[in-house]
Amino acid sequence: MIRPGLRWWMAVSMLLGAILWFVTAQSRVVGEEPLEQPRAKDGLRLTVANVRGDTALLFTMSPAGKLKFVRKVPTGEAADLDTAAGVRWYAIFGGDPPGCEEFTPSSSDYKWILRAPE
Repeated sequence: MIRPGLRWWMAVSMLLGAILWFVTAQSRVVGEEPLEQPRAKDGLRLTVANVRGDTALLFTMSPAGKLKFVRKVPTGEAADLDTAAGVRWYAIFGGDPPGCEEFTPSSSDYKWILRAPE
């Protein structure tokens, strides 16, 4: 038989364990990045909205002509990305039909909507 004081301590420790598990599970869902990313110093924030039927793979092109993978943007989602004016961005789609779009943000044009071809 478990003593009453020990039973209370076991209940409290189980409750604390459940709270700790819940908090760590939530932090895994949110991820390492903060929910609102700070704006880049002396840069722009490019907003990319993918309303096309395929996942977009986003790349930037260096002045030397090399592509650098940045991130995936699934269908129906949007992403805020730090960039600078004049950086060339490419979105590549692997669906049917496959496709590619190019965008170069400026201080007045920093929203990019990825749409299906007409």
